[in-house]
Amino acid sequence: MTDVKALRHDFEAARAAYEEAKTRLESARSRMPELERELAGLREKAESMTSTFAVGSAASRETATVDDLARVRSRLTAVATAIGHLRSNMRDMERQVDEAHRRMTKSAFAVAKAVFDREAAALEKLLRNGRVRRQATKVLAAATVARGRLTWMIAVEDLTGETEEIEKEIAIIRNEVGEEIAAAVPLA
Repeated sequence: MTDVKALRHDFEAARAAYEEAKTRLESARSRMPELERELAGLREKAESMTSTFAVGSAASRETATVDDLARVRSRLTAVATAIGHLRSNMRDMERQVDEAHRRMTKSAFAVAKAVFDREAAALEKLLRNGRVRRQATKVLAAATVARGRLTWMIAVEDLTGETEEIEKEIAIIRNEVGEEIAAAVPLA
């Protein structure tokens, strides 16, 4: 039987990788507006300095030297290049986030399947041992379906934190399968 603990460990690692990728992407996104503001300011400053040289008096030309304009244009180029690199990196980061999310979801499904298989095996063992006698086939079928739904809800809760939905699902399962079986087979 599949080792649920190892699968849960894999899921936690996948979730941590997803969170880290998401954090890197959010950090990059948060830097973009600041760079865009700086770029707009530098463009405005370069245009102002260029027009000063074109139509300004000798006195106004002294306040804005050619070296100043060269520095502004150099910084303008550097910021524009940084924005281009950041956009490219953000596209890569978005792909990494998508891939990490796929790995995390796949891992959650693996945990859910392993837990379901373990629970189904435990129910079958109970039925074979005669501890649950009445309507064995019907009870096993209902329990198997219910456990499958519960296991899926556990995986979903791991991904989204929707605990209220899980509590409703557990209540439905307890009604369908009965307190006796629900108590006999521990939840994951």
